Amino acid sequence: MDASADFLNSLAAVFCVAAVTTVICVRLKLPSVLALIAAGMLVGPFGPQLKIAAPDTVASLSQLGIIFLMFTIGLELRVSKLAEIGLRGLSIALSGVGFILLLGYAAAMLMGFSAMEALFIAAALSMSSTMVVTRVLPPSSEASTLRKTLLGVLVIEDVLAMLLLAGLTLVGKSAALGGTELLLTLGRLLGFLAALVLLAAAIVPRTVRSVARRERNDVLVVVVMGACFACVLAAQTFGYPVALGALVAGSLCAESGEGKRIESLTLPLKDVFTSVFFVSVGMAIDPSALLQLLPMIIAMVVLVVVGKSVGVAIGFFFTGHGIRISVQAGLKMGQTGEFGLVIAALGAALSVGDGSLFPLVAGVAAITMVLTSWLARAASPVAVFVDASLPRRIQNFAALYGSWVERLGQRSSAPARSRSLIKRVLIDALLLLAVGLLSALFADDARRLLEAQTELARNTARVLGFAVFLCLLAPIVLGLWRSIHALGNELAIRALPKASDTDVDLAQAPRKAFMLVLQLGIWLIVSVPVLAMLQPFWPYIPLSLLLLILFIVAAVGFWRSTGELYSHTRAGTFAVLEAFKQLTQAQREQSNSAEVQEIEALLPGLGEFQGLLLQSGHPWVGRTLAELNLRGLSGANVLAIVRSEGDVASPDGRAQLMTGDTLLLSGTNESIEFATNLHRSAISKT
Repeated sequence: MDASADFLNSLAAVFCVAAVTTVICVRLKLPSVLALIAAGMLVGPFGPQLKIAAPDTVASLSQLGIIFLMFTIGLELRVSKLAEIGLRGLSIALSGVGFILLLGYAAAMLMGFSAMEALFIAAALSMSSTMVVTRVLPPSSEASTLRKTLLGVLVIEDVLAMLLLAGLTLVGKSAALGGTELLLTLGRLLGFLAALVLLAAAIVPRTVRSVARRERNDVLVVVVMGACFACVLAAQTFGYPVALGALVAGSLCAESGEGKRIESLTLPLKDVFTSVFFVSVGMAIDPSALLQLLPMIIAMVVLVVVGKSVGVAIGFFFTGHGIRISVQAGLKMGQTGEFGLVIAALGAALSVGDGSLFPLVAGVAAITMVLTSWLARAASPVAVFVDASLPRRIQNFAALYGSWVERLGQRSSAPARSRSLIKRVLIDALLLLAVGLLSALFADDARRLLEAQTELARNTARVLGFAVFLCLLAPIVLGLWRSIHALGNELAIRALPKASDTDVDLAQAPRKAFMLVLQLGIWLIVSVPVLAMLQPFWPYIPLSLLLLILFIVAAVGFWRSTGELYSHTRAGTFAVLEAFKQLTQAQREQSNSAEVQEIEALLPGLGEFQGLLLQSGHPWVGRTLAELNLRGLSGANVLAIVRSEGDVASPDGRAQLMTGDTLLLSGTNESIEFATNLHRSAISKT
């Protein structure tokens, strides 16, 4: 069979089998990526009897899939878009990715993988799937906050994935995690990227804008593809992955301002060749290898689903979203995605490990993608269950914390001191990372020099070197903690200002709790990625243990703070209740009325207030608060029940609702609006 016939035969086999498997997966409501991987397993060299596609031909075509996939991702990486996503999206992405990098590396090492394999596995597992997440998200008209935030987090993850891709190329080509060779390789990589970006930036955006003004889509596609493959060829010529060149090309084309138009024009090419890439992934998977790795795959699936879900949920909650949205977001992000397969393919191309890296990541990706579809459908009831299972003091804190972040967001732009503190935190974190990496890279050289110059024993020299390392890190860690402490205090005061010297400071307890959680949250979000990146370079230091200790300290401080806040809320509820009873029913039901805002000013830190009247025949009448679970569904807290027979302050779940009751709610504007819509919806159904 000649080359052209072999090419046509392979292409026909790929798309015909993929068409059948895709239709089956669509009927079963499974991700289409699974259908393409399954098609590859059927037509590939490890398939049952088909073996009708040439692996070399499909592998060559799959390179186009990687190029178009990375080019499309690059189109999303505009500087202005990243600035719009802001610190919230960055915090969530760092939390989710950092958790899996840290836990995934530790788990892979415990399973017997080498340090290099563990690094590639952790990086591959940390990336969520854009295709899967966008599919399980509700339409844009529903849950807009969740959708908008998650899409922003996915863009930030793409940026982190690009950095990981460059870093893994660096360590993979150096064949070791230390030494002068690594620094030289890093210098060459940075030099290549700088030269490519500077040269292409001077030509690509300007050329694309000029061609776009002519309104000729055919010409625009040819020019854009020319720019893309020029960057790809440059990357390949200098020995770097083609994905790196495609990402650079996509981001530079996006800077022309024509990103959306280019994306729509290149979407068919991306869909076709990305499909071939996923088929090639399936062709490279040996089912017998999957069976041998099955226990490890299952363990990693649990780690990814739980670890990524918890990491993303913590990031969401810390940035001001309620428990309901945080849990839903975490469950939707708990999978390994297509970028993970690209990283695994890079590891295979660099001959990292014994060949088990790629099937392990592919198996985890396939299973977690399927699980995400089911977990997304169960996200709402799971979120309600999680909220209902929390202690009351945590429930109270969760309801109020979102309102504090909301108040912070309503302030004017951050003052110069806040911006300065944020820069200090970032600089200290980068300095800590740099010192840790350099110390690790040259630890052996320094130890050997110390032994030769002082004739110390090997172990003595190692201990002395470690002491020097701690002395270098101590002032940096101390400076980082001081910056974080000052930043948390500054943000807490901005959200809940201190009273004048002549007034009683009624916001002291909420401000203290807010400050503590801000400090702990910033510390975790900064420390987790730093520890994750340092862990491969310091194998003798159990950095995961340091993270565990950090969590324990944070949990103890958090628990004490929520107890003080709960006592403050219970005491303040009586004052709010007495003032609320003086209002008319119409005033009670308007959260933005002047009278309600005066009550909010009476006890700052207890959130926004609004009343909901239960008239005769309302479906909520006769149900308990536990059965209604209004807080779990909306995030709003029931501070009190106003009733003619005797008010109920700080009611528990056993409180039964009666006709004529007015529920006094507190929380964020969004949670109160959600609760109000539930109230109206219940009325309309009667």
